[in-house]
Amino acid sequence: MDPDGEFKPNILNSVVFLISTSMTVATFLANYRGHPFMISLVENKLLLYSLLVTEFLLLICAMDVVPFVNRFMELAEMPNWEFRLALTSLMIADLVFTVLYAWTIRSMFKNVPTLPNVSKKDKNV
Repeated sequence: MDPDGEFKPNILNSVVFLISTSMTVATFLANYRGHPFMISLVENKLLLYSLLVTEFLLLICAMDVVPFVNRFMELAEMPNWEFRLALTSLMIADLVFTVLYAWTIRSMFKNVPTLPNVSKKDKNV
């Protein structure tokens, strides 16, 4: 295998690409903070739709239902239906559980008081 050679898609690099990109989308959805820091994800329609379209495209590629898209993205053909279903299920489960976990943790700790912001000027040292 020549690292400077021509790229040849295989199952390993295709699956790594699909899962890592899906995990990035899930992490972004889970960590996106709306008000008071920035506009909420529901209000930011362009960002929300781009994340949803990205995840939908990844699921289409994982299911290998549109071979033209997989060839365009230089992804290898998925071996069989069971593999496609397992990969798609893993991607959906990661997305759902990541967002639910973040939401649960945020809701559990939303009433915890934060430490006051003390600057050096306020300290009498």
